[in-house]
Amino acid sequence: MFGMFSIYRGDTIFALLPGTRGLEQPNTIATKLNEPGPTEREKWQSFAVEDDDKLAAALKRLEKAYRKARK
Repeated sequence: MFGMFSIYRGDTIFALLPGTRGLEQPNTIATKLNEPGPTEREKWQSFAVEDDDKLAAALKRLEKAYRKARK
């Protein structure tokens, strides 16, 4: 995505962080966290980081997405 930093684990992208632009808001990150159904693939989920509590939740979300990403 243009204007975003793509975060990888090996060859697998698992997160997007705002660079020169954001998604819905300038402080929004995106991760691949959902469990896909039998006929679909993982989808991106966005998360706005608005305060310290949201920052802690965002770090947990990034850790979970990192662990799910294939090496």
